[in-house]
Amino acid sequence: MKRTNERENRRVEQWSRGLVVAAFAATAFGCGHAGESDATSSAGAPPVSAAPAAPGVATIRVGNRDVEVELAYRVSDRARGLMDRRELPQDHGMLFVYPDDKEQSYYTPNMILPLTIAFIDKDGKITDLVDTDPESDEGLGGFAYSSSPARYALAMIQSWFAGHNIKEGDAVEIPEFVRKLPAEHDPVPDSGY
Repeated sequence: MKRTNERENRRVEQWSRGLVVAAFAATAFGCGHAGESDATSSAGAPPVSAAPAAPGVATIRVGNRDVEVELAYRVSDRARGLMDRRELPQDHGMLFVYPDDKEQSYYTPNMILPLTIAFIDKDGKITDLVDTDPESDEGLGGFAYSSSPARYALAMIQSWFAGHNIKEGDAVEIPEFVRKLPAEHDPVPDSGY
């Protein structure tokens, strides 16, 4: 029982931090509009081994599938996430890059799409697959939490992972230039969780 309360307290704190970060980013950096992106066109996406001039997109390999991802390594990009998006093309998603290996939380306000979030450790192993539900009665459907330290979170349309037989423990190939991105720290002090 004590372990359950500690985990719940951690989730509440992560949720609170997520709201503060989202509010900070929305105020400081603007929220953007549906369909807007700092990313370059996916038609011009570089091969897995090449770095684009301005990192905005990349090709990663998830299981045996190539996936085009928008890169969210700045606080403002992570806070905006897939907010207000009405669709994602087939084999496209968003890769959230965090500066530290720790239990991560994912939250996108105004989330319209049902997503599955794959939390990925620094070695490229999927540690958690968590479905989000924008229609949740609690209004918290855009939240997802990792159960162990993660460096990345990959947001894909719900059922994409299951439809390609990708599960926890599977490998994700992340290009070296993505691993070296200067992921920004959130403006909220870490309380040690």
